[in-house]
Amino acid sequence: MSSSKERLLKHIDDILIGLDTQFQDLYNVFETFISTKTGKSCLIVGQELSGKTSLIEAVYKKFPRDFEEQNIVNIDGHFCDDSEGTNLMGNQTQDSKLVIVDNFEQFAVRSRQQLLYTIMNQACLSNCLVLFCSRDANCTDAFEKRVRSRFSQKKIFLNPEDHLPIERLHKLLVPSTWKFKSKQSHEQWKTFCNEICSKKDYIAREMERVVSYGHGPSIFKLKQIALLLASKYFDNLPEDTEIAVTNISSMIAPKSTEILDYLTTLETQEIFILEIMRRLTDRNGIREIPYLNIFQSFSNVHHSLKARPPRKEIVYFMLEKMVEKKIIELKEGTHKGQLDFRPVHVTVSGDTIKAAWEKKSKRTFLADAFIATMNLQL
Repeated sequence: MSSSKERLLKHIDDILIGLDTQFQDLYNVFETFISTKTGKSCLIVGQELSGKTSLIEAVYKKFPRDFEEQNIVNIDGHFCDDSEGTNLMGNQTQDSKLVIVDNFEQFAVRSRQQLLYTIMNQACLSNCLVLFCSRDANCTDAFEKRVRSRFSQKKIFLNPEDHLPIERLHKLLVPSTWKFKSKQSHEQWKTFCNEICSKKDYIAREMERVVSYGHGPSIFKLKQIALLLASKYFDNLPEDTEIAVTNISSMIAPKSTEILDYLTTLETQEIFILEIMRRLTDRNGIREIPYLNIFQSFSNVHHSLKARPPRKEIVYFMLEKMVEKKIIELKEGTHKGQLDFRPVHVTVSGDTIKAAWEKKSKRTFLADAFIATMNLQL
C-alpha cells in the first residue's frame, strides 16, 4: 500500500492542469533543439504562480538523457549582476546546455544589458537552449537592438483553461496517468474523490476561498490540499470528510480571523517587520517584494528614537521564524545576498496585518516611531 501511496503523491505533484497545449509547444522546442543541436531560445510568459517553472520541469523530465545536471544553469533576473558575465554560463562544452532565466523582465530596467547579451550570444553560437520566464509579454520591447537581434520570436503564453477550483481539485486527485494495482482499490479511491468533489457544496466553497487567498490560479495550493488528502486517505482519513477537508484547507489558507488571533501572539518586532512589508506592498502594488532590506528599516526607526538598533542576527532570526510559520515566503533558488535582501512573498492579507499591527503596537515605542520618524520612507 505504501508504494501505491508514493506513486499517487508523485503523480499529483507532477500533474499540470489546463496546460496541455503549452506542454506540447515547449516539448516541440526541446525536441527541435535536441535534433538540430543548434542554439535556441524561447520566452515563457505567465502571471505569478501560473506554472512556468512546473511546465519547464515537466517537459525537462521527458529528456533525462539529453542534459547533464552540471549543464543546467539557473539565472535569476533579481540577483544576477552584469559584471558576472560568462561565469554564470559555466565552461563551454560540446554537450547540450539548458539555461533557465527567471524574472526575465528585470533585465529590461537596466541601463546596460551586457549579461543578457552574453547569454543570447552564447545561445546563438553554441549548443545551448535558453528558456526565459517572464510575467510581461512586452518586456523585450525595452531591450537593446543587439539583444533583440539575437532573441528568438518563439513565445509560449500560459493561460490555463478556466476550471472551477473544485474541478481542478478533482483532476489533481485522480490523475489520468495513474491507477491502483488493484481495480477494487482504484474504484474505492475514485468513489472517495467523487464524494468530496461532486456532492459537497461546502467543500466547493472552501476551495473557492483557498484560491482567492492566493495569486494566479493557485494550483500550488490546491496541489497541497490534494497531496494532504491523498496522504491522509492512506492513513485512515476520518469518516467526516467535510471536517477533514476543512482542517486541511485551514492549514493551507487560514481564515482571516484565525490569522489575526495568531499574529497577535507574535513578538511586537515580528509584527513590525510584517507592517513594513505591508507598506512596501501597498507602494509597489505586488506582494512579492524584491531586495527587501528589513535591517535598514529597523536601524532607521531606532536611530530616530536615539535607541540602539538590534543586531543583524536578531533580525535574521525573526525573519527565519516567520518563514517557518509560513507567514512569509522567500523566493526559492536564490543564493546571493543575505536573508533580508531576497524577494519576499507575503502570504497574509494586508488588512489582517494592519489589524494585528494596530492591536499589538499601541503601547510600544515602535508605534510612535512610525509616526515620529521621517527617515523611514515606506
